[in-house]
Formats: sequence, C-alpha cells, structure tokens
Amino acid sequence: MWLFKSKKAELTDDELLMQFKSTKDLQYLEDLFNRYIHLVYGTCLRYLKVREKSQDAVIDIFEKVAAKLKEHDVTQFKAWLYALTRNHCLMLIRKESKAVEQPMDLFSQNLHNNIMDFQLDYHPYDIDGIEEERKQQLKECLEKLKVLQKECLNLFFFQEMCYKEISSHLKITLEKVKSNLQNGKRNLRYCMEKQHERG
Repeated sequence: MWLFKSKKAELTDDELLMQFKSTKDLQYLEDLFNRYIHLVYGTCLRYLKVREKSQDAVIDIFEKVAAKLKEHDVTQFKAWLYALTRNHCLMLIRKESKAVEQPMDLFSQNLHNNIMDFQLDYHPYDIDGIEEERKQQLKECLEKLKVLQKECLNLFFFQEMCYKEISSHLKITLEKVKSNLQNGKRNLRYCMEKQHERG
C-alpha cells in the first residue's frame, strides 16, 4: 500500500537527509521514512483507532515531512518525526471532536510520551492511559525546570522546531539548545520518577 522502496539502506539518517536536501530526490526521503513507517503507523493506530484512517494519516504525514524538510534543517530525525506524528494525530482528533484543548495540556501530554524511546512499539504512559494525577504531576515537574530548559522542550516537542530554529528563536548557540533539551528531559524524567515513587 504505502510502503516505500529502499534505495540507500546503508546510509545513516543524517546522510539520507543530506542527500535529499542536496539532490531533491524524493527517493532518499522515502528510504528514510520507510525506516520508521511501522512506528508512525503504530502511533497513528493507537490514536485514531481505525486502520484506514491510520493508513491515510501515514501518507499525509509523509507529505508533511517532505514539505517541512524542504524549508527547515532537522536534526535527530526520529524524535522530530515522532513529535510531528503525534501532533498530526492530535490535530485530527481535535478536528473530529471539535474540542479545544488548552495548549499546556496538549504540551504536557505530548512531551510525556516523547520522553519515552520512539523505537518502542508501546509507551507505558500513552496519552489514552494517563490518569489525571499523572498529568498534574507532569505539569508540576515542568514548572520546576529552569526557564531555558522548559522553553527548549516546548519549542522542540510542541512547536516542532528543529535545533537551528530554536537557536535562532531564543538567540542561543546550537550547543546550548542541545544541552538544555538533554538536561530538561533528564530532569523531567527524574522528577516524574520521584513523583511516582511518592505516589
């Protein structure tokens, strides 16, 4: 159906991105996307619940990825793709339900699962299973982060900005962006684990 052929399977993610950016050959992007297509589809299926809708969403997400990569530089493609996939599914759900979520709620739910490894087919704290108490704990932990860590996490996971865009937006170096994202995720995970132990 929407499974793409592999062209340069021996290339790394970054190399495939570089080839796509320099040659505009869509086959490089198809090969890269194909590496994670089962994870994209699995995420869509968990949110949308319907196989046909999930298959359509995968195609839409690929088109969105192609459009965004033509305009922006992206590092850590897997994490970026995961954030884009989840946000796309949430957007579809909101359109169907016509429910308006508060940005902080959406950010909290989105970031909670981004802490988990995208390579896993199942996330222990998936959005459908997060109880209200855990959501509140996550909000409290977010508020405890340093301002720059919180801003970087927000821009990366919620607004889907790449490192370079965050660097330009916050007027800090790429190294500071990476450092604040890494430290922010680590501190958030540590805080959540402590909250869970107390809970």
